[in-house]
Amino acid sequence: MAMRRFFYLSALGFALAFLSPGQMNRAFAEEDLPRLLPEPGVSAHIERREEGYVLIQPDGSKLVLLDSDWLTGLDEPVGFDTADYDFDGYTDLALRAREAGSLDVGVALYLYDPKTRSFSPLIIEDDLGGKLNCGELWNVERLAERKLIKSSCSRDGHYTRVDIMSIGPDKSPRLVEQSRPEEQMSGWPYMEKPMRMVTYDPQGNIVLELPLAPDETEQGWEVPIEKLALYSHPDRESATDSHLVRGDKARKLAFAGGDWMKIAYQDKTGPLERWIALSEAYDLAEWQAENGQKPQPLQLGLADYSDVDKDRDYYRHLFTLTLANKGSEAVELSYAELHLLFTSADGQQTTHKLYDLFNKTIEPGKSETLDDNPVQKREGQYVIYHPVGDEDAYSPFFPEGLPAGKYRIRPVVTGPNLKAPIFGQDEIEMDYPPRLPDSLIDP
Repeated sequence: MAMRRFFYLSALGFALAFLSPGQMNRAFAEEDLPRLLPEPGVSAHIERREEGYVLIQPDGSKLVLLDSDWLTGLDEPVGFDTADYDFDGYTDLALRAREAGSLDVGVALYLYDPKTRSFSPLIIEDDLGGKLNCGELWNVERLAERKLIKSSCSRDGHYTRVDIMSIGPDKSPRLVEQSRPEEQMSGWPYMEKPMRMVTYDPQGNIVLELPLAPDETEQGWEVPIEKLALYSHPDRESATDSHLVRGDKARKLAFAGGDWMKIAYQDKTGPLERWIALSEAYDLAEWQAENGQKPQPLQLGLADYSDVDKDRDYYRHLFTLTLANKGSEAVELSYAELHLLFTSADGQQTTHKLYDLFNKTIEPGKSETLDDNPVQKREGQYVIYHPVGDEDAYSPFFPEGLPAGKYRIRPVVTGPNLKAPIFGQDEIEMDYPPRLPDSLIDP
């Protein structure tokens, strides 16, 4: 039984989300139902009636807060709290209740609107609810100095999950920060991120991640390449004259965007903090140059058709990519990725992720064709056909901003369960932009 089932609006006919008591101005037990005075000359109050708890609005209209059918499922008496939750200078109402067997207290929050002189519920829409750690709002505290509210829950009893939100002038909530458990990055290099607080911008993009765990072993990191540049800020314009070398030890301090990690390390002058670019630390071209092809049971094969005499402009842009298992055990590829390594005539290298490889199992002695499609032009982009499940899909074939010229192209497969990246032993050659026949250009 979900906690949100306790609270509903009879007029609107849908369930509400919850808040819980924190730093409240005043708390009320069941026998001491509050009288609300949101502004001079305006009052409202709560009554216990046959149908449950009812809010009598300033204009005398009735709003059912808690259906009596659910009162028997509570672990303790219903509580009411008054405080300014949206920090607009007016007193709001929170109703709290703990479901039998629950570790957490859920509270429905009602915000006062001076324009309408009425209270209305804070609604957690499904889109936001799906992003919250707890799905709804629990054990809420007011963070008065920041004008935010903090919701927390211990769903599995192991640790507390936290969501921090703001409530805008339009009475809509926005996720500002939240805790995230230890997890692996979804793409190469599949780094383990420790438990951390994540900060979002108004558009919902992650702007900063700060590790929470005090265990320095969990936050430890070792430089994986021969020479790694250091930055004073998370941007390319802030490069310093210093660098770290392979094997240097550091500690993860923060993450920014999808490419930056702040580290602490010991310098000759003492402890220092700098930023590094993950795309530089784990650049696949650099990795191949320094490590070569590590022996693995999986082998990546690449064949092109540039020697075909007929329709040459078509066949020079067609290739076949296969993955063969030369080992004695099945290999599973879960959340793996196919990358392309472009090498220009002057030796400059650029890596480009082509697409994801989901849930593939290659049995011993077997091979599977990953791709057998030509490069084509659709809607002004050079793409390759690669369906996702049963849906047609096209992936950009060339990296953004690639200079014009001739390139050697080598495929690379990465995956969280692979010991090392798998580099194709063969390359194909292709011009950019490619000279495609009319049959490969979508009108």
